[in-house]
Amino acid sequence: MREDVYSGSKHQRVVERATEVFCRYGFARTTMGDIAERCEISRPALYLLFPDKEAIFTAVVERTDQDKLASIVRRCASERSAW
Repeated sequence: MREDVYSGSKHQRVVERATEVFCRYGFARTTMGDIAERCEISRPALYLLFPDKEAIFTAVVERTDQDKLASIVRRCASERSAW
């Protein structure tokens, strides 16, 4: 995820809540309206934060990748220290 663009708390909140919506309905069935409703903001406000659903999904995938990588690094470090 591009930290310079999506590091703000509003962006983070949208990514977190959009993750829930995408997991529940899948990409194809999720709408910007669904995401806006879950985020408790208007659709126009959501469009000010992200240009489209694809951009939100990309941010969700990138955040998930970062979280998983961090988890792997922590586990490797703990395994290494056990030697």
